[in-house]
Amino acid sequence: METQPALLGARVLALRDIATVRELQIGIESEGGHFDAVPAITTIALPKWERSISNALLTRADGIIFTSHYATEIVLATREIYQKICDKKIICIGPKTAAPFLNAGYPAHNIRFPSTPTSAAIMEDFSTELTSELWIHPRSELSTTDWLGSCRSVYPIAIYTTLPLTIAINSPLEYDYVIHFSGSVARSFFNQFPTDLPQQVHLAIGQQTLRYLKCSNKLISDTPTQRDIIKKIIDHRKQNAAKN
Repeated sequence: METQPALLGARVLALRDIATVRELQIGIESEGGHFDAVPAITTIALPKWERSISNALLTRADGIIFTSHYATEIVLATREIYQKICDKKIICIGPKTAAPFLNAGYPAHNIRFPSTPTSAAIMEDFSTELTSELWIHPRSELSTTDWLGSCRSVYPIAIYTTLPLTIAINSPLEYDYVIHFSGSVARSFFNQFPTDLPQQVHLAIGQQTLRYLKCSNKLISDTPTQRDIIKKIIDHRKQNAAKN
């Protein structure tokens, strides 16, 4: 008797650009599952970023987070962009990052600092204030940090912002599994789709991401390798089949 594929009929959604999860796609589909990937963040890099940050992008963001004084100085040098961010919450990683703003006369009371200079502290300290934020990173941090997941850039500056998923997904509630690769992604998803469906399982990559899953059915993969993610989903599917 032929054994049916382990994920036959399962619908899996990865909140990431399809180019970064090809192995995941192949593994899910080879086991009979349906796989979709939608990026929950977008990245803009120089030299295109000045032309690409539209009014809509800045209007949608509640706050703008700067991780380096290099990023601050470039934004300040672009007066048109600087004028658009004057009414936003400005969060700076450390006083050195904030210094160019203060030297330019930006109101000190509008600049905020996380309790510690980490992405985790930002997510914790400002989670109730920010629903969609704009992050600005220098290249050196992009090559070493996990703040942007797999995002990389060859340009001196990179910008990312959470995306409204309704643009790309007609009904994310139709999926059996949703994979979240960062706390920002998870928070963005549940802000837009707060319904907790009993049949939908959310898989967090890492403990930090797990904290932002606002649902009852949760899984966690402590390692971000795509093979481990596939195994987690298959094991969960088998366990459910055994119970039924």
